[in-house]
Amino acid sequence: MAQVYKFVDGNGETRLLAEITPDPAPLAPVSIMGSDPATVPLTVTAAPAQSNDLLDVITPNGGGLFVDPNGQTTLVPDPTTGGIPLVLQAIATTGDIVNWTTSLGALLGRITNGGYVILQLHAAPADVVLQAGDCSLWFDQTNGASKLMVKGKSANGTVVTGSVTLA
Repeated sequence: MAQVYKFVDGNGETRLLAEITPDPAPLAPVSIMGSDPATVPLTVTAAPAQSNDLLDVITPNGGGLFVDPNGQTTLVPDPTTGGIPLVLQAIATTGDIVNWTTSLGALLGRITNGGYVILQLHAAPADVVLQAGDCSLWFDQTNGASKLMVKGKSANGTVVTGSVTLA
C-alpha cells in the first residue's frame, strides 16, 4: 500500500511530494518517486557545519555508497563479493567525472568528462600486489625516455613486464 509524503519548508512551501511504495520484489523494499517531472525527486542538502554523511546507501553486508557534506562520494566494496556495481554519467561538466584517491587524498587516477582514463602512477607495483591473470599500467615520466610500462602476472604466477616507447 502506497504512502504519500509531503515535505514542506518553514514557509509552508512544498519541497518534495513523494509516494513511497513497498516493492513486492525482495530487492527493493522502498521506492521514492517524485510526482512532478520538472523537479528532482530527492535532494539532500547539508545543514550548516554538518559533519556526518549526507547520504549512506548500505548493502546488507556493509558495503555501499557514502556522500559526505562536501559531496565527496566513497564507494565501499561489498565484503562478501568485493565488488561494487558502478554506472557513471557525465552531464555537461568541465571537470573529471571520477577521481581515484587514497584514503589520505593522494590522486591515483581519474576519468575526464571526455572519457579518457588518466593514470597518476609513475612506479611499478610490487609483484605481490598482482594476482595471477592481473596486469597493471604506469607511466615512466623520465625526460627524453618516457614510456608506458606494463607489468602482469601470468596464469601460473610468472611476473612479466614490458614497455611501449613513446616518441
